[in-house]
Amino acid sequence: MTKPALPLFFAFAFALAAAGCSSGTDAPEGFGEACTTDAECGSGLVCYEFTDKGKHCTLPCGSDDDCPDGCNGKGYCKVE
Repeated sequence: MTKPALPLFFAFAFALAAAGCSSGTDAPEGFGEACTTDAECGSGLVCYEFTDKGKHCTLPCGSDDDCPDGCNGKGYCKVE
C-alpha cells in the first residue's frame, strides 16, 4: 500500500468499525419474541404488552442506554 493510500485505508476501517457500534445494550436471547407469560422469556426478561405490538419479551429500563432500541417511557425496552 502506498503512503497516500494508508490514511484513507485507516479512515475506511475506522468508519466500518464505528458503523457496527450502537448505543444502548445488546439484546439478550429471546428479546423481542412474542410471548404470553414471563416464563416464556429468557433470563431477566419479562413479557410486556405493548399497545401497538401485543405481548413481547423485553427488559425493564430506566433510560435509553439500558436498551438496544431505547426505553419506551413506561419502564420497558422498545422492541422492533
